[in-house]
Parts: sequence; C-alpha cells; structure tokens
Amino acid sequence: MARALPAYCRSSRRNPLPYRSGAVDSVRHYRLYADLMEHWRRALPKGAMLEIRYEELVEDLEGGVRCILEYCGLPWDERCLAFHKTDRPVKTASLNQVREQVYRTSVARWRRYRDHLGPLIEALGPYAPEMRYGDAGAG
Repeated sequence: MARALPAYCRSSRRNPLPYRSGAVDSVRHYRLYADLMEHWRRALPKGAMLEIRYEELVEDLEGGVRCILEYCGLPWDERCLAFHKTDRPVKTASLNQVREQVYRTSVARWRRYRDHLGPLIEALGPYAPEMRYGDAGAG
C-alpha cells in the first residue's frame, strides 16, 4: 500500500516510469516481487538473505542499520545515520527522499484512504495479511 497509494493519488500525472503506471499495476508488481522473494526464501540457505520491513527500520533506524552492517560484515559507521547529509550525485526517482532524514509519515498513511482502497487491498489477495493490510493489521 505504501507504493500503491502514491500511484493512486498521482494516477493522472504523466509518469516516466512505465512500471509505475497506476495503483493496480503497483499491486501487481508487488505480488510478482513477493512471489520472487518467496522463491528465494525457499531456494537459498537460511540466513543467505536479510529482510527488513520499512516500518521496523524507521522505528529503530540505528538498530536496523547496525543489523544491515553486521549482516554485510561491515564495521559500524556513524555516517550511516547521516546519509541525507552527503552531497554525492544521486540519479534515482527517489532523489528528494535521499536528501531527507528517514521519516515515519508514510507508515500506515494508507489507513486514511482505506474506504477508497478496497480494490487495491482485494488485489493484494493473500498478500494483504502478510503486509498487515487486513482488518486486524497494524502496518
């Protein structure tokens, strides 16, 4: 939903990224991503892949960064928490976000629009509970 909601809100804008053409497409791409990730969870040995939920990372950025660095065998570096202060070139669609601190405003933002997102939640199908977008979910 974090990706589908902006696509839904901006669906009338011209979008140069063909895979982000709309909210339903975002859900379809998420389902493909989830299927691929499930494949790698089954195919790779346990511990061969690190997965971190965005909601958990923004709740404890330092803990999440430490976990990532440890997983990669890298030493702790305080600058990892100040990534937004670097002035290196960035050439991605998320240029503005790279220049900002991690923020929590996107977490559960979709709930404000829940009454209008029924088709998207339905399109998630079995992935909705996994993403905590079902009625009992918190995400």
